[in-house]
Amino acid sequence: MTTCSLLIYNGVSPMKTPINIILQVEVNYNRFEKEYQNNFLNLIDLQQIRVDLGIPDSDRLIFNGGWYRNFYYLIDGNVLCHSKIYLRKLNWINENGSHYISVWPDFVIKYNPLSVELIEYICQKVRKDEDLFLKNHIQDPELLLECEDLINDYCKLVELACRDKSFSTALSANYTLTHNSVLDVNYDKDFYVEARYPEIYLLVKTGQAYQGTTDSSLSIVNMRLKFLR
Repeated sequence: MTTCSLLIYNGVSPMKTPINIILQVEVNYNRFEKEYQNNFLNLIDLQQIRVDLGIPDSDRLIFNGGWYRNFYYLIDGNVLCHSKIYLRKLNWINENGSHYISVWPDFVIKYNPLSVELIEYICQKVRKDEDLFLKNHIQDPELLLECEDLINDYCKLVELACRDKSFSTALSANYTLTHNSVLDVNYDKDFYVEARYPEIYLLVKTGQAYQGTTDSSLSIVNMRLKFLR
């Protein structure tokens, strides 16, 4: 059974408006739309959110609509797909007024239509002089995009955030503080020099070392560091 776990960010004070929360969600992208509904939207638990945000029983917490946005992701390894995803809003009402809560799955970055897994895939494959499509890193049989510009532009936003906010350094420092040892990050130094998005690549490798796995790591890093929010 798939479960969602909740992380509060930007919610140090439960009365901050607006509040954003991230749910850790497992989806199979080959069945994305069905699993997005079943594993994310259907599992948003108002009572659990009430507990995690410290919302008293005397306050109201209700669903308050939401909005649709474009979302690009990969199926079958490297085939580009597109869906319109629905993001839910909640309304917390008490004597101080209304406090709006946005609910996000961990694989969605605010203001970014690319899945974190798509970004993670690209940052480990693409060099500075390569085209995403011409080099066959990504297949686009349905011609969803005319060129790579949309993907490149949004990856660049992540790249800049990784550089400016030193996410890799922050994650390594957190590991040292927690485990009292230095995090050993293994990465391809030659590829790092040639990579189109070297800072995302380094963050991915740092996240993998942090988790002790070679699995995807940006969704976990997104929750832990609240990046790009």
